[in-house]
Amino acid sequence: MTAAERFGVPYALRSLRWFKAGKLPSYEGMQAVEQALMDWFWSRHVSEYLAAAYNVRVGRGRPAPEWADEALQRDWQMSTQLRIDALLWDGNTLTVAEVKPVAGMEALGQAYFYPALLSRTYYIATPVRSIVICDDVHPDLVRLFVDAGIGIFVRQPLTAAALYAAS
Repeated sequence: MTAAERFGVPYALRSLRWFKAGKLPSYEGMQAVEQALMDWFWSRHVSEYLAAAYNVRVGRGRPAPEWADEALQRDWQMSTQLRIDALLWDGNTLTVAEVKPVAGMEALGQAYFYPALLSRTYYIATPVRSIVICDDVHPDLVRLFVDAGIGIFVRQPLTAAALYAAS
């Protein structure tokens, strides 16, 4: 039995490499600061999830040049596909987790659009939500994250003045 089967991951996503929810020695595709943020998140929320997959490719990527052979076309696609930092599974719902030192416009866009790309890439109907794990969030964007239904997990909480300014 595979890890995906053990955790009850939706069938369409069983080709991904799934890990038991919790801290790992490293997370594929994440730099040191992002890995520290992921460790921080797991230290507080591990009981909420069953499994996680990292560096999840979504979309088709850019078209390869016409002259590329089959192997190069495959590599080209893989290197140009967009990637979700972490995909979390709680037994019922998938959560797209973007991990950034500062949650700015890039994080907002990724967290907003990646669920749709995930659903289109893997043909899933399972509910998908989004969160951003960060050290700080741009105060001008707090309301936009909230309005879009994107959860924000901040390791270094905003000051009261920044929260007030964002409301």
